[in-house]
Amino acid sequence: TTDNAALSRKGRSMRFPKEMKPEACASLDETRQCITEPYLEGDKLISTDGNCMVVITVRSDPGDVNGYVPRAVLDAARKDAKRLKLGDLRVEAGSASLRVGDPQMTFPRPALGAFPLCHEERAGLPARNDPGTVTVGIDARLIARLAKAAGDPRFILTIKIPQDAGPATCVRDAIRVVCPGTPKFLGVLMPMGV
Repeated sequence: TTDNAALSRKGRSMRFPKEMKPEACASLDETRQCITEPYLEGDKLISTDGNCMVVITVRSDPGDVNGYVPRAVLDAARKDAKRLKLGDLRVEAGSASLRVGDPQMTFPRPALGAFPLCHEERAGLPARNDPGTVTVGIDARLIARLAKAAGDPRFILTIKIPQDAGPATCVRDAIRVVCPGTPKFLGVLMPMGV
């Protein structure tokens, strides 16, 4: 079949850096089955839980087919990349199955329903230098340290937008961090350079 022909081309596959873990943003709620696994759409691998979303641009093969790419496939690809000392995960994405590794392991393509159309172009996200936007750089490791210090992972960030903010404005002032469940906590976060 065409699917098997596309998969048989050695060395041709969807690829992205092995350090990236889009499955970390997938939902764990089995009642929301259509967002429990990452989804390949063209050259984008998208993952969401309905509250956060990641869109990774992948190097795709013309034979790759849109559809779900389960965590088990990404885990197997990551192990294969580590074993072969590769910098990228590699997954051959056919219409009925996904293949990983050498020797190849085959995984069925799950039928989880229609993935929501929610990647960046459809979500109406502003580009970095769009008019009316400012850019803020935040180091996630510092957010994790503040969460540990507060004993609460939920934050409200207050960011001072410069009066003369233009399309290329970057926030450089300290960011006020409070936790709604911990009223006595006050954190301060310095933005990273962008």
